Amino acid sequence: RDYFRRLGDGRREASALLSISCAQLQGGHLEQAAIAAKRARMLFSEEGDAVGRGSAMQLLLEAHHRRGEFRLAVQVAERGASSYGEAGDLEGKARMLYGVAQNSVAFAVHEGARVQRPAPSAEAPPAQEWLLKAQGAAEEAVAACRDLVADGADCLPLLACALGVLRKRSLEDAAEAAHEALALCERHGDDQNAGLARELVVHLRSCLEARRLQAVLSEGQQIQREQLPPSPPPPP
Repeated sequence: RDYFRRLGDGRREASALLSISCAQLQGGHLEQAAIAAKRARMLFSEEGDAVGRGSAMQLLLEAHHRRGEFRLAVQVAERGASSYGEAGDLEGKARMLYGVAQNSVAFAVHEGARVQRPAPSAEAPPAQEWLLKAQGAAEEAVAACRDLVADGADCLPLLACALGVLRKRSLEDAAEAAHEALALCERHGDDQNAGLARELVVHLRSCLEARRLQAVLSEGQQIQREQLPPSPPPPP
């Protein structure tokens, strides 16, 4: 890195900083990883390299996420998605959108969201705002990944997005995405991730069946209450 800096070669210095940031992440040195990624981002910006800038922000996103700095992670992911979008890198954009969804959900939980509640509208306003952001990003990422798969790209990004859709807490949408991910993994011979998708499908099927049985039980109890004879009047 110092060698390239002395040469005034910003692009190669930035590439070296990416390697440093990646190594620091692997070693668990998150602050140093973030510093190197920020420097690389600045250099790539000066060079007009949108893809390089996106790569730097991918590492910075990881550092923020692992440090529990979810709001900062969302901001970085949104900028990264824009950077990859400028470069026409649809897969990079989809990864960043997934980062937006993942960290928005994490921050919503920090703001008081609870998984057992039925929908984002049931949350407190701050949590609701972040859950809606997560939904929008996940939907856009899924759409981008579907386009990628249609062009013959790997289906791993779509599987990640299917997991992101699960966090919308709409079981029907999650089940549909999981079935699609499973079909694509099987079609592409991706046995490892097909296994993960198959487990997700089974889990969601169980959740849907449990919800159906609960609805049947509640309906039966309601009918039973309606058919009970009225209580006798109290004695005078």
